[in-house]
Amino acid sequence: SPPKKKHQCLSRSSRCGFNHSFATQMIYSDFLSPESLHGDAGFKSFFRISKCRFQRLLEDIGNSGIPFYSYCGNRSCSLEAKLLLPLKTLAYGVSYTAFSDYFHMSSTQSQEACHQFDLAMVKVYEKEYLKQPNSVEL
Repeated sequence: SPPKKKHQCLSRSSRCGFNHSFATQMIYSDFLSPESLHGDAGFKSFFRISKCRFQRLLEDIGNSGIPFYSYCGNRSCSLEAKLLLPLKTLAYGVSYTAFSDYFHMSSTQSQEACHQFDLAMVKVYEKEYLKQPNSVEL
């Protein structure tokens, strides 16, 4: 069998900024590239959503025009990181800060990513999935 890829870690002191480009590179290396470390089954295991469905979610939200802004000035997290962090916190039922180190986000950025994810899900899928039931459906 081929040798496994070694996951890279970037140490971060409390005074050091977050490296968003490195986080995006690791997300693609670990989960999103065709030759990813964890593959499709690993992606589904980590995020409780298939990679194909995530790609659709990424396209739907990316094309919706909803701004996923960041409070970190010129440096900004990728849209992939801002969508995967809330999915992973929902999958594991933990606080938004539990995975903020992997995604290289501060606790404020993590909280904002989860909040924006909630708003985006409602705005993008409200008409299709979140409509009020009619009298026949009740």
